[in-house]
Amino acid sequence: KTKRYPSKMNVVSAAIPGTDPKAGDLMIVAHAFETIATPGGNDNCSGVGTTMEIARTLARLVRDGVLPRPKRTIHFLWVPEISGTRAYLFKHPELADTLIAAMNYDMPGSDLKKTDSYLRMKMTPDSVPSYLNGLITNLLQFVDQTEIRTQTGNNGPFNYRLVPFIAASDHAVFLGAGIPAMQFNHWPDNFYHSSADTVAMTDPTETKRIGFVGAASFYYLAMAGVPEAKALAWESAAHGERWISEVARQSIRLMEGDGAKLPDQYAAALNKVTGAFNRGKGGVESTLALGADAGLQSLVKTLVGGLDSARASQEAKLEAVFKTQAAALGIKPVMPAPSARAIE
Repeated sequence: KTKRYPSKMNVVSAAIPGTDPKAGDLMIVAHAFETIATPGGNDNCSGVGTTMEIARTLARLVRDGVLPRPKRTIHFLWVPEISGTRAYLFKHPELADTLIAAMNYDMPGSDLKKTDSYLRMKMTPDSVPSYLNGLITNLLQFVDQTEIRTQTGNNGPFNYRLVPFIAASDHAVFLGAGIPAMQFNHWPDNFYHSSADTVAMTDPTETKRIGFVGAASFYYLAMAGVPEAKALAWESAAHGERWISEVARQSIRLMEGDGAKLPDQYAAALNKVTGAFNRGKGGVESTLALGADAGLQSLVKTLVGGLDSARASQEAKLEAVFKTQAAALGIKPVMPAPSARAIE
């Protein structure tokens, strides 16, 4: 038999208050431990250290007048992994309506050479499309072209990948509530969940690079209005067009095999391109949450139209491949009837 009991949880929180309570909130989170006995240098003392430095730096710059106080409140959270984030959101249900974005730092400070890892930036899933993907992509490219170094780090090349959504950490809690969230994470790691995961396996240079991306992106969002929303809409549209093109390229592989399956394979390829379009469209439209006006709404409509044209272009290419494959197999290139679910 099991039963629930009231208890206390070690959750540490802080905030840089915004000037406009109606503008929304942002959240930066790092888990302090998974269980009491398993804190490690990379997993996740590096996440706690990076986010604390982001908080300290932004707070100091605002306090000294170097940066204006942000319009949106930036929250910081240090928790037991997943359970702490979930408990905090249960304690503060109002955040489900006010949070516009969250960022999770889970193993962000690895020494790439010692741990044989790379930075994998986990994008938001198709169910929660967001301008956040385009913004972070832009800043990662900037860091890749910039000499961000430290005196004690290994200062090697910046090695990162943008990867599809993977759960298994605190960002999944926000995404489950429909809040756009991404994760900084290094993987694989030779010393993951072992006693050898010590501070010697972290790299100050990598931590500084990640800290810069995190601080710059969330302060930008904390100050964002219509001009920034327009810039992010353009960024999201470009990101979406690349995504549609890449999904179409990969979908060609679906149209391989015997003739009996070819029509269904073609339909599956088209469905994937439609999904990529919806992801791009959702990313562009998500910018309206930052400050809608007639000009932004018009731009969003124009950019979504461009994504629709990109979809049509890729669909035409897939149709050409379908017809070529059908001719080679000696069958008629007839589209299968839509399923009952598709009609609904």
